[in-house]
Amino acid sequence: MLFKKKEKMNSFLQDNNHLNQSVSIQITDVEIKQQLSFISLNEDELKVLKTLQPIVSDNLENLVEKFYDAVLKVEQLKTIIETHSSIERLSKTLQSHIHLIFNGEINDEYVSKRLKVAQIHFRIGLQPKWYLGAFQNILEELIVIISEVAGSKEEQRKLISVASKILNFEQQLVLDLYEKENIGEKEQQLQIE
Repeated sequence: MLFKKKEKMNSFLQDNNHLNQSVSIQITDVEIKQQLSFISLNEDELKVLKTLQPIVSDNLENLVEKFYDAVLKVEQLKTIIETHSSIERLSKTLQSHIHLIFNGEINDEYVSKRLKVAQIHFRIGLQPKWYLGAFQNILEELIVIISEVAGSKEEQRKLISVASKILNFEQQLVLDLYEKENIGEKEQQLQIE
């Protein structure tokens, strides 16, 4: 395997003392709180997520490289990148973004940063299907990493579930912003007509 492998342990979560992880959810937006509750992404889940941060950080370079290898195979996405940025710049941004996903902190600033990224993606014309596909590719790489460190099938399921939940939450934020931006554009067009 190409990624840095940590020895399998009897229990990855116990060995990494996941119950003592410092995490928090400090959200003021009621609807976003409901979204988190709806997918059962709570502080206990964030403790599990945070135990993965060192492993994910150790494998970030490889994860991001594989991510952009897949992205660059799609001519439309390659053109968007070449027009608006560079792989080097975006790779650094994605590494930071993924690292923060596993930080165990969800607050208004976290949400605001995600929404700013979503606005940029919307403005440059990145279609939601490519955004969702990109997150699926990240999840696939995370599953490979998790499979290598989980001590049991149950632990693997739990780790994959929490990684899936945080990525799902990020996708919810982005798709909600896309919808609002589309509605805003349609309202502007109606006012012009």
